[in-house]
Amino acid sequence: MKYLVENVNTTEYPILVGVWERAVRATHHFLNEEDIAFYRERILNEYLDAVTLRCIRKKDEIIGFYGISEQTLEMLFVIPELHGKGVGKTLLQDAIQQFQITKVDVNADNPDALLFYEKNGFHAFERSETDGCGKPYPILHLQLIPQTINMINLNNKLFVAVENSTDGEVSESTRFEYHQEGSLVWADYSGGEILKGHLIAQMDSNGNLDMKYHHLNVKNELMTGICSSKPELLPDGRVRLYESWKWTSGNGSSGTSILEEIKR
Repeated sequence: MKYLVENVNTTEYPILVGVWERAVRATHHFLNEEDIAFYRERILNEYLDAVTLRCIRKKDEIIGFYGISEQTLEMLFVIPELHGKGVGKTLLQDAIQQFQITKVDVNADNPDALLFYEKNGFHAFERSETDGCGKPYPILHLQLIPQTINMINLNNKLFVAVENSTDGEVSESTRFEYHQEGSLVWADYSGGEILKGHLIAQMDSNGNLDMKYHHLNVKNELMTGICSSKPELLPDGRVRLYESWKWTSGNGSSGTSILEEIKR
């Protein structure tokens, strides 16, 4: 279904707040009632006036909207009944095309939102432990990177970690040896805190990897997790991988990391 993106009238602010609250209650399960009331008041009385707003209507009812400031997407919300139906993607594409947005922030505890933006060309480059209001909800800062890679081949490439979140075990001492046959990708890795590890992944037509990994660390713990990885082709021809990972063992935390190819 094709959606038309339109401007928003100031008289529709209460409707936008209603869309926001429905979406937040469906996705932001880490917020309590006090938090929702806190943000609701600020969205209605402060935040909406501070951004340029666009929306999608269905039978004159607003079903999703976004707000931008300069080249940053400050908000994008869709009623939960239409999540995964293309409304959010249409809004995001409109924001990119109309306003050339390049940045967006997402709650680290909202993995569905992170996955949505990653699938649309964004990657995390920084993390803050509190949100813009100082509340203890970590924020991932994402940036849009150009689609410079289609189907690439990682076979026999060697990678090293150059950046990782606090809860990660991969370090600059860890080496990854990648192999690839068609869209099937796998790698062995070891070094630093990791005695021996293995990952297996599928590569899509843009070079993005959907992977699962497991390893034995120096504490003799068997650790497992999932990861999405997005490649970037560097000017010297090497490949950089932007990764968003989540433990499926241990404390279940999530984070981001960056791997870079090293020449043999």
